[in-house]
Amino acid sequence: MDAPFRVTHQRVALDIDMQATRVAGMTEMTLAPLDESLDRFSFNARNLDITRITVDGVVAEYAFQDALQRVVPQYEGQAAWSVGRYDECLATAMASADAGELLVYLPKEVKLVPRAVPLGDEAAKGWVAPPPADEDSSDDEEDNSVASRLGMSTSKIKRATREKAAAGGSEEEAAAKAKKKKKKGLSEAAAAGAAAALASRQQRMKASYFEPVVVRIEYSVTAPAGGLRFVLPDADAFPMRAPQLHTTGEPLSTRMWLPCVDNRISRPLYEFAFTVDARFMVVASGTLVSQVETGDGATKTFYYMLEVPTAAGALSLAVAPFEVVQDPRLPFVTTFCLPGEAERAVHTAAALYDIFEFYEDYLGLPYPHENFKLAFLEELPGTLVVGATVAFCSDALLHDACVADQVQPAACELALAVATQWFGAFIDVPTWSEVWTLEGLARLLRHEFVRAAFGIAAAKLALYSSMQVVRVVEGGNALAGVVMPPLSHPTFESHPAALMEDFGAVNALPVVAGLSLVSHALSYGSVFGVKAFVVMHMLQTRAGPEKFKRLLVGTCRRALDSDLATILDFEGEIFARLCKKDSSLREFAEMWVSRAGSPTLLCGFWFNRKQHMAEVAIRQEGVRDWNSDKFTGPLILRIHEYDGLYDHVLHIDDVYNVCSAPVNSKNRKARAKTVKLENGEYASVDVTAMNDAPILWLRPDPDLMFLGTITFVQSEDNWVFQATLERDVVGQLTAIAELGKIGTPDAIKALAAILEDTRNYHAVRSAAAAGLATAATVRNAGAALETLISLFKSFYFYEDGSRFKPNDYSDLAAYHVLVGMVRALAIVRDASGESPQHIRDFLGELLKTNDNSSNELTDAFFVAELYKALTQTALASRDSAIGLAMYRKLCSALDFYRILPSYHDVVSQAALAGIAALAGAPGSRVPRGEVLDKLYEAAAYGKFADVRVVAYCGLVDLVALDSVAALTSFLGLLAAEPVTTTAYVVLKHVAAHVGRAPMYKELHSPVTELVAARKLTSVVWHQLNVVSAYDSKRAAGWRAVYRALFGYGKPVCLPNEVPAAQAERPRLKLVIKQQDVAAAMPQAMDVADEPSTAVAMQEAGTKVAVKTEEAAAPVPAAVASSGAVAATGMPAAAAAAPAAAVAAGAGEAASGGGSAPPAGEVKPSRPVIKLKLGGALLTSGGGGSDDDDEWGTFSSSEE
Repeated sequence: MDAPFRVTHQRVALDIDMQATRVAGMTEMTLAPLDESLDRFSFNARNLDITRITVDGVVAEYAFQDALQRVVPQYEGQAAWSVGRYDECLATAMASADAGELLVYLPKEVKLVPRAVPLGDEAAKGWVAPPPADEDSSDDEEDNSVASRLGMSTSKIKRATREKAAAGGSEEEAAAKAKKKKKKGLSEAAAAGAAAALASRQQRMKASYFEPVVVRIEYSVTAPAGGLRFVLPDADAFPMRAPQLHTTGEPLSTRMWLPCVDNRISRPLYEFAFTVDARFMVVASGTLVSQVETGDGATKTFYYMLEVPTAAGALSLAVAPFEVVQDPRLPFVTTFCLPGEAERAVHTAAALYDIFEFYEDYLGLPYPHENFKLAFLEELPGTLVVGATVAFCSDALLHDACVADQVQPAACELALAVATQWFGAFIDVPTWSEVWTLEGLARLLRHEFVRAAFGIAAAKLALYSSMQVVRVVEGGNALAGVVMPPLSHPTFESHPAALMEDFGAVNALPVVAGLSLVSHALSYGSVFGVKAFVVMHMLQTRAGPEKFKRLLVGTCRRALDSDLATILDFEGEIFARLCKKDSSLREFAEMWVSRAGSPTLLCGFWFNRKQHMAEVAIRQEGVRDWNSDKFTGPLILRIHEYDGLYDHVLHIDDVYNVCSAPVNSKNRKARAKTVKLENGEYASVDVTAMNDAPILWLRPDPDLMFLGTITFVQSEDNWVFQATLERDVVGQLTAIAELGKIGTPDAIKALAAILEDTRNYHAVRSAAAAGLATAATVRNAGAALETLISLFKSFYFYEDGSRFKPNDYSDLAAYHVLVGMVRALAIVRDASGESPQHIRDFLGELLKTNDNSSNELTDAFFVAELYKALTQTALASRDSAIGLAMYRKLCSALDFYRILPSYHDVVSQAALAGIAALAGAPGSRVPRGEVLDKLYEAAAYGKFADVRVVAYCGLVDLVALDSVAALTSFLGLLAAEPVTTTAYVVLKHVAAHVGRAPMYKELHSPVTELVAARKLTSVVWHQLNVVSAYDSKRAAGWRAVYRALFGYGKPVCLPNEVPAAQAERPRLKLVIKQQDVAAAMPQAMDVADEPSTAVAMQEAGTKVAVKTEEAAAPVPAAVASSGAVAATGMPAAAAAAPAAAVAAGAGEAASGGGSAPPAGEVKPSRPVIKLKLGGALLTSGGGGSDDDDEWGTFSSSEE
């Protein structure tokens, strides 16, 4: 149902006190009433101290219900301490928050004044269309008048008129259109999104026949628990740190620092005024209009205006003593960095010029905002936080010219930040179930930039790596019997990534260069954006890149032409048009968008000489339900023949499939064939051993349109041809992996040829080195190892092979191959499973003779790889003395790089991970206590973030999971961890490993120590349910730990009986003073028995008061949707009143200021609840008069 008002403009004025971690001020929202019966306004506000609200200058009554102060109500007792109950209450809280936590009542003194001229969407932009001559006047006449006032062309106005006509109509017509789209579209979620987009356009074009109403809210927030984060100096860890403040950018977090209408449809214009200490600067969404100092120069006010309609969730804010750098090539782009980082900021942000230039050329459209601001900050909740006209990047991305390894990762993050300005900040979707389209489109745009900037091979490899991650996460859970959520579902109440943190990878993730050393399992929520990108790329490939691009550019152009089009109806605007040419896309969407899972196919072929066809057998693995759990759809098979390559579409409709594909080439007797390759080159090949089959090799899914695992079986000759003649990087990697397992002389020869050929992409050459190492291990092929070492020396040693050359990384491809070959040597094993001694000596000699004195680039990453490789060889030895010697070497490295730190302390990270692994190895002689001391020291706040994560995870592996008491103590450390990202990563690491730890059996044993088990349960539950309620990322980590420990039900260590306090809790009686309620409404009722009647009273505007006679026992929240209620300024809402009493009785209600008491504190008997009514302050000890505009009573009494 449409909202009864529309926010057209919002002013914000805030005073920011960095030292006191306090933000205070006011916001004024200009509302356009749409309904003459409007008597209240609903806004979003959470974790705020609201002091005063006025409507057109008149003090207003209001209700403030913050459902996340405690997710599971305290009165439910320990019987509700389960993940299942937590999820239920969280879903209820999120649903109730959509209706608004803050309810403001229209004062009786304020009347809705009819306008002579309807206020439409145009009035929000500062002008009013003249009234039509009569109701029957044509739209064209009105539009021409509008055009003359705006200076717009008549064609543009007519286009807007057509959009208005398409979006207008009655609710019945809108429902009919939504129903029609549902029949044609993606899914129920897509149909809901289409209806929401339609409703949004109707809402934004609906005329208001009333004068605007201004709602002013005065509020403050001190030490915010979410939404905003203060990063301040620490006397011990960071005494010289620059104070910083930034928004977190998490879903639904804007309401934690700004009262607003925080949904995806409301998109007003904004004015901001931020007052800070004079030494600070403010970076915010919008355009900086001016900055004004106070008379004494102590403070400065920054004025910003955001004149593009924007959702509240896209607003961003940062405060710090920034240094400003400017690229003269991009006058509309400004880069901000912390003091002393200007040089690195200039080098890191240099990629922005290429990014903006590419996007404007690709889309053929200008950047949609007036400016773009990039700020580098510390302790962000992720690598990137993006808002309208703003992007905050982690300072970990900063690098100078000597760090080549960081160039591509940093450029990719910046490219995503700019792409999100189009899809996410400027163009939005109406529902959470469609967020995947924004995530996918932004990453698809970034993918096109990577393709242009770093080459086709780099882009294809990035896409393949993304698919591998999704396959592991989804496929691993499918094998474990866990049903994964889809990309889109109509029940999503928040960002799907925040709702899907429960689902984690069962198997280890594939190793991708540049990722953290930590082995924690990524959750499905963590890879939500990755899967959205993969599916969007699959859709682009299926539909055709050029056609998809035309539709995408058309959507962006319409958004620039009219803000009415900035709400994207992906199903209606893009997908439906694609389906006109290819109806099978509906099946595609059903499989990859509306469903989840990663199918696994086992494929093989044989050549039918009689029919001259390739017979392909396909079997689906792991299918639990043959009716609903199987994959159905097309699969492309590319056959490389003597005369060229041919694509065939195989239709899979069952678990077992046999398909035929014709072969076009004829058999020939010649030994050598000249074949044309995919890139147009010609090559001569020997086909003697091909058994009269004119097929070089077969490759399923060559264009990466199948998000599943395919195991294809073909002969060694086929794999050799594919590895040496294929020009697609993914096809080469697949064949190389198979040749490494085969390990025959022909396979080794082919791998050596690939490694030696400098025309191959560096990742392919590195994979060939790994293939040689695999052949040396699996097949015990000494020739493979000799070939690998020989090629290494020929590449990087002097000609006589005596010594390692000094480093020269001017050829980055050769540098990447060097790192790849070091990794390959580390995995070589002999017949007994140990690393050969001469390999350890070889790697040790590389480290000893490494010379970087004449190299312009840092060798930190290479040295770190050498230490990791040496650690792997020591771990693969049964001689404990080798491990002890390696431990001493790693300790020396730690001491050295403590004095001369490497970039991001990458060497220290490798050394710490190594000593932790050596200490945990069976039969290790490494002094465990000494290792723990080093790890605790490295985990202390003040060290580089990645170093701390590695140290924390080492502690998890060595000591934290030894016993219930040890885990309780370790989790206590994480509870005090100030950095959200660090806590999240380590908690996920704990969750991934706790199920295999001995303490897990101890925890679930019938003879377990109940006191210790209950203490552990209490620590984790308190962090999940109370402390982390406003921090969704940290809460996701604690939830993962709680689920890993106890599953979805109540922990077995907790008592089963119902607590006495809960069994004897008093009942609640409502005494209603009827005003607008029908005469049939009962004068009194039991709230616990009739919650629906109370809700009906709330909707009817019934006013009640609150009074608590006794609060010794907790009281159930029968009407409140969930959690606690802050009762300051509480209005007369029948549903809010019992919730306030419940909160007070449970020790969770706020007194006066609307803030919750400290966690675990129980309020004493007869708590005071303050009610503000028209300037009069009532408490729980008093009651109202019998006048119609006063209140009745609300009492708590036992039956």
